[in-house]
Amino acid sequence: MAKATFPAQSQTVAESTKPADADGFVASDHRNAYSAVYQGDMSPLRPRAKSPAALAINVAPAEIESFYRQIYWNNNHVKFAGGDSPNFTAPTSNPRIDLLILDVSGGPTGVLTRIAGTEAASPAEPALPDLKTNIPICYVYTRVGQVKIVNFEDSGANPTEGYVYRDVRPMFGTSGGAAGVPSGAVIIWTGASCPAGYTRVSALDGKFLVGGASYNAAAGGSDSISGTTGSGGNHSHSISGTTSGASGCSIAWNASKGTCGVATDDAAQLNHTHSGGSLAAASGGDHSHSFSFDNRPAYATVLLCSKD
Repeated sequence: MAKATFPAQSQTVAESTKPADADGFVASDHRNAYSAVYQGDMSPLRPRAKSPAALAINVAPAEIESFYRQIYWNNNHVKFAGGDSPNFTAPTSNPRIDLLILDVSGGPTGVLTRIAGTEAASPAEPALPDLKTNIPICYVYTRVGQVKIVNFEDSGANPTEGYVYRDVRPMFGTSGGAAGVPSGAVIIWTGASCPAGYTRVSALDGKFLVGGASYNAAAGGSDSISGTTGSGGNHSHSISGTTSGASGCSIAWNASKGTCGVATDDAAQLNHTHSGGSLAAASGGDHSHSFSFDNRPAYATVLLCSKD
């Protein structure tokens, strides 16, 4: 059950076993059992090297002795029956750290899946996938030219081989259901891109959100307001005015009238007025004036990300 930590990690040792009835007292086995409890080791989904070692590793069942059913994911009891992982192939030129997960997206029995890391002189652990549909099992350190994967405690005695690098099984907690984020839920995100397991809802770009009976990305409204003034046809403007004679006159001066005029008093006078009349504007048909302006208040953009 426990990781074999006794004797020292530099030595190749047989796997310690769970103490059983009628067993003799073996100090290393008992120390390993106590160490496992202290470190959080347990039997369900436990990753170990195969015997004999190969490029795959073995993962224990989720159910132990048909009584302990302690692994749940996304509101489902995990029923993985145990089995071998895919092969951890050797890297080409530099070491690499791979991740082994149990993919439970297709159901509670799960499928062991390897996620390859990136080769480097000092390789980094690949990021964990969406934990709503995947259970992380362990990281595996792979080496150029390796032909097998050994347990962590045997790595010192096998310096050219890959080994189980880190056990990352979650000890407590589940994902999904009431405890997780359901698929389709939208979060507001301020990063450069949506986090893993989320997809940006581009249909909502530039839109204000309004509650409704159902989702409709193209509901309505407009960013701006526009309109047209009333139209009118041909029209005219009335004018009036008076003409007057000049102070000098080339015909004659009528002394009795005190005006310029003809030589006799009875003649028509040059001073006269014109009233009424109209001045027509230039002709033209109906016409209008359009206008528009942005109707939105001050705003800031964010990413709207939907749970996959």
